[in-house]
Amino acid sequence: MKPIHVIGMGPGHPDYLLPAAMKALKQCDLLAGGSRLIEAGEPFAPPEVKKFPLKSDLKTWCLQLQDTLRQQPEIQAGILLSGDPGCHSLVPMLHQHFDSNALILVPGISSVQLFLSHLQLPWTHGPVISLHGRRTQWMDVLWHHSFINLLTDSGSGPEVLAKELLEAGHSDAVMAVGENLSYKNQRLMVGSPQEIRQQAPYQMNVVVISLDPETRAQLQQRKNALSSLSRPDR
Repeated sequence: MKPIHVIGMGPGHPDYLLPAAMKALKQCDLLAGGSRLIEAGEPFAPPEVKKFPLKSDLKTWCLQLQDTLRQQPEIQAGILLSGDPGCHSLVPMLHQHFDSNALILVPGISSVQLFLSHLQLPWTHGPVISLHGRRTQWMDVLWHHSFINLLTDSGSGPEVLAKELLEAGHSDAVMAVGENLSYKNQRLMVGSPQEIRQQAPYQMNVVVISLDPETRAQLQQRKNALSSLSRPDR
């Protein structure tokens, strides 16, 4: 079986797809991953590329992909992951089913990285926590660091986080939401928990929350400038 490319597809728009990822896609006979990612990768792959979309639970999907590659060892597979493979991705799951030495990770630009660049804030301000399919004590982490980056899902969207902040007495917190990052319907917002609740509903997004006075002031200064970055002309 050939080594498997695990390709970070970035936040979505091809402008943020790295040249190394494009090069890897050109070598692939099979693209595996979510339908959105396969659609994004297909223009860079050979015309006859096969597709292996994620249609079942992750474990079953990994086992089915494993069987396919064992039966056809000549196939060059590419597993497509959103953002960067090193930022809360499926790589730990892949390690359970594939030899780690057979995986070639191709880095990408994470949605957190892109959003923080819009906010003009460094990565070092606070941790990145994923709420995808899980609930964590994120508020304890926020209390400890005063700043947190959150990858949300449908059950932990900005309006839910804002409600929990208000219930915990953090009405003075500042929240920033990056929705549909890099897409034409991108929306970038900064506001209080109450203001963020009023802008619901939200689609796929990243949330930044700060309790630190200096960082809160920086975010408020970026509030008006972000409006010009919403809905980019792409």
